[in-house]
Amino acid sequence: MKSEHGVLDIPRESNQRQRRIRMIIYCVVGIAAIAGITIFLARLKPALPVVDKTTIWVDAVKKGPMVIAVKGLGVFAPKTKGAKAPSNSTTVELKIPQAQGKDVRAGEGATIDTHNGVVPGHVAAVAPIVDGGGMTVDVKLDGPAPEGTKPGQEVDGTIEIEKLDNITYVGRPVFGQPNSTASLFKVDPDGKGASLVEVRLGRASANTIEVLSGLQPADKVILSDMSAWDSFNRIRLE
Repeated sequence: MKSEHGVLDIPRESNQRQRRIRMIIYCVVGIAAIAGITIFLARLKPALPVVDKTTIWVDAVKKGPMVIAVKGLGVFAPKTKGAKAPSNSTTVELKIPQAQGKDVRAGEGATIDTHNGVVPGHVAAVAPIVDGGGMTVDVKLDGPAPEGTKPGQEVDGTIEIEKLDNITYVGRPVFGQPNSTASLFKVDPDGKGASLVEVRLGRASANTIEVLSGLQPADKVILSDMSAWDSFNRIRLE
């Protein structure tokens, strides 16, 4: 169509259509910008530290009876101090830490590992004097000592203080103290990673500790020293 001046008059698109096109362009550009920023930030985020599975100790949380026990190192002692001891001495002198020994009482059950067999026994006496931060406990064997046992022979002893029923517990972490809160790495179900969780701990034994909150039975946690990764909330396991 020609105008009155003889110039071809081409119909223009409506302003509304132009606005729609501009909005579409702005949206596409905005989405692309957001995607680009997200990728950029992801690349800036430090990679998760990798921990070798073979270098850590993992244990599963359990529920059931838990024995409160203390451990100590000791030696076979003669029946009468200062006398020549028979080769089949049946008394062991154990040294245990004072903090753990305060709950030991005469009559409590014990086991003595002679490294040539394990023999049951019971606490015969607890020395009231603390020597160098430790206490001396005399354990009387309830059976014969293994053949060849001699006074002065080193042994490992475990004294059972109390048995608790229906307790949620786990192996004792390296830095897990009784009645405290600890940060532990909880292993993912697929075993490929672990997340840091706060765990409230209760009563403790020589090798186990009560879990009051933060973990459920069947959860798996890392008990090893993880202080090198305590600034991370997650780690990868390979």
